[in-house]
Amino acid sequence: MLITLNTLITLNIFSSIFNWVLDKILSPVFNFLAGLLGSLFEVIFNEVLAPIVKFAFETAFPFIWDIFIGIFSGVLYSILATILGLVDTVQAGFDVLIGLQPVTYSSAAGTVTDKSLLEVLFTQSAVGNIFLRISIAAVILAFLAAIYGVVRSALDFDMENKRPIGQVMRSFFKAAVTFLMVPLLALFMIQLSGTVLRVFSTALGETGGTLGRTIFLVATLDAGNDGNTNPSFTDSLRAPYWNGAKKFTDQEVVETNFDLEKIDFITGFAAAIFALIIMVMCIVIFVQRIFEVLMLYIVSPFFVATMPLDDGERFGKWRDLFIAKLFSGFGAAIGMRLYLMILPDIMDNGFTFFATASKMDYVIKMLFVLGGAWTIYKSSSMLTTLLNFQAGQSETQTGQAAAMGAIGAASYAGGVAGRGVLAVGRGIKRGVKWAVGSDDDDDDSKDGKGKGGGKGDHRDQQRFGG
Repeated sequence: MLITLNTLITLNIFSSIFNWVLDKILSPVFNFLAGLLGSLFEVIFNEVLAPIVKFAFETAFPFIWDIFIGIFSGVLYSILATILGLVDTVQAGFDVLIGLQPVTYSSAAGTVTDKSLLEVLFTQSAVGNIFLRISIAAVILAFLAAIYGVVRSALDFDMENKRPIGQVMRSFFKAAVTFLMVPLLALFMIQLSGTVLRVFSTALGETGGTLGRTIFLVATLDAGNDGNTNPSFTDSLRAPYWNGAKKFTDQEVVETNFDLEKIDFITGFAAAIFALIIMVMCIVIFVQRIFEVLMLYIVSPFFVATMPLDDGERFGKWRDLFIAKLFSGFGAAIGMRLYLMILPDIMDNGFTFFATASKMDYVIKMLFVLGGAWTIYKSSSMLTTLLNFQAGQSETQTGQAAAMGAIGAASYAGGVAGRGVLAVGRGIKRGVKWAVGSDDDDDDSKDGKGKGGGKGDHRDQQRFGG
């Protein structure tokens, strides 16, 4: 017990001495050294590293980028032109699916060249036959619903909430007339919606340009060989590309008018890929619109058949949804025309947002390019939601799903391209090893422990003809 007490007293004294040394001697020394090293590193960073980093970002990196562009500008432009051509192709499908461009349909009855895709599909005999069969079944259901309504009204002794038999019969006769009117009403609404869209498109004017041409001119605005310090989409050099007289896919012609090394590839690729994703999202919405309009038309007799029971409440909901679906996607079509009309004016050098900050001007114009493309998509659901909230929500969800699919496909394509580049690199590496007679295979097969056993020497003999 005495030994234990002495040990504790000794440890306590040692702890007090150690804490005093740490607080009074070591801690000030450590703080002094830490402050000295901090000041030293601060001086090194400010006086040595900071100028090096600044030089790298302001001089070395642009120099290396210019060398890269000088070597690969032709290849980069070829890739950009391919993507822009795909954007224009998708835009042509955009106009066809929404109904701005007529389609050609040949059948035994003749050739149709002046109707939209939805109108042609609506007038197909297969759709008419299905609608006729469903209408016959719906008429029977309406008759049974009327009988049920009459019997229920006759046996209902609740005089306050009783539904008169006369009201049931009026709803039945109204349903009978509606059966005959639905096909005519649906065709009229389809033609009316197409006419409204074409009127809006005409009111916004023919821009003459496409989305691909617009992005091309945005990227090449400061790359012209004409020395124009205030270029625009309509000047003598760029107007032929804007109206389609010259093709941006013809690289030889482009090289005579533009310096490929001065093309803004960052803006070009960013806008092209983003616009392509937006167009795919819109096209998926347009395809969904066509199928949903046809489906709503085909099942409409069943909603008419419920009129003797609910005085047309369900049919009213069907009518509102049908009209909303007809105008679904119109916001995107109108937004596209508006985008092509406004963007050339924004991108011209006549617009100056910041007099002393050209880089901020570039950022603002870039935001207009990307933000305007995003607005094309958002305008679609915005107008549809005003007509019917559920239809607008459905359109938004479809667009989001299409965006995820497009991004996933792009990621997969990028992964495939990356694996292809790695495969090429491995092939080059193996070729170099083969040419210089690398001993890697011999090392692997030495003493029969490698994967190839003792075949390394045999392969070397075959390689050099031994």
